[in-house]
Amino acid sequence: MVPEFYLRGFAADEQIALADRDLRRRFVTSVNRALKVGSFYEITQNPTLDLSAIEPSERDEYLESLEVMSQMPGLSGQIVDRTGDVVRVLPGAVEVVLSFFEAKAEGALEKLRASFPDMSNHDRFWVANFISLQFARGQALRSHVNESMKLAIISTLKDSPRLKRDWRKRTGKSVKEASAALEGVTIGGDRLFAVMFDVMKEMAPLVFAMRWRVLEFEPGSVLTSDEPVGLWARPGRDLETAPLGVATADAIYFPLDCRLVLQLLSPTSPVAEGRLAGAEAKLRHSNETVASAARRWIVYQPGSSAVEGLRIRRLPRVTLDKVGARMAPDGTYRELMRFSSR
Repeated sequence: MVPEFYLRGFAADEQIALADRDLRRRFVTSVNRALKVGSFYEITQNPTLDLSAIEPSERDEYLESLEVMSQMPGLSGQIVDRTGDVVRVLPGAVEVVLSFFEAKAEGALEKLRASFPDMSNHDRFWVANFISLQFARGQALRSHVNESMKLAIISTLKDSPRLKRDWRKRTGKSVKEASAALEGVTIGGDRLFAVMFDVMKEMAPLVFAMRWRVLEFEPGSVLTSDEPVGLWARPGRDLETAPLGVATADAIYFPLDCRLVLQLLSPTSPVAEGRLAGAEAKLRHSNETVASAARRWIVYQPGSSAVEGLRIRRLPRVTLDKVGARMAPDGTYRELMRFSSR
């Protein structure tokens, strides 16, 4: 799930160390074998879509995505096949997109490591896209979307007697049993591809506009994980009333290799961009934030003490809040829902 060229920044002689979230299981493996998940991006659902048969707003979103892809020479033909209004997502489309962005980002990341803040906006653009891709490609986003989908289905069933009856007739389950019945239901196919692409499209401009600081630490002291984008909240922040997200994080930490971390701050932060020696507190913030973001594996250089003494926070849970109401044309009110991680 994490590209090999990125993992090499935490390797010694093509070997990296892995530890699980409990820090009980630790072992060394090769870069080209680590963090591999078979068929993780495979499109298994029907990937054909008739644009003329969907709502105008959804159609516009698909057309916008197709327009973006058409501006990438040699790429769009490997992702989708379009005949009129019929669009078909091609096998291996997600892997093609990942490889495209990784190839563009590899050189840009090297320039960031070597000479920041002296880098072009072009290179900054590809680094921002790579960071957004690492946020969108993993298990965390997929789990969040799946949990949100299940919560929305259950909430809708509870609010509609007709749907409740249809659900029981179709599944033989009560609404109280819906959560267990939906356990094996996951997002996939063209929908998963669309979610990844949309998250990248929305997140990359945010990352590009943030204040960037490259923090230097002792070689081997920086770790990463299978979810390398860490969202940090200041101690004491009430995450119930102020949920943590890309746009609202007090800082975002993205490890560049075993000694460098990119710290992303709000565009309005008074802190100047630059490259500086990182304080011990910043190393702890980065390591614990990125390790806590891991779904399964923490990654570090063999022989280093990067994982010693870590405080691993619990994985966030997805919740659904009723945050207001909107009047429908018939005069009725519909509650609005907000999903958040806590």
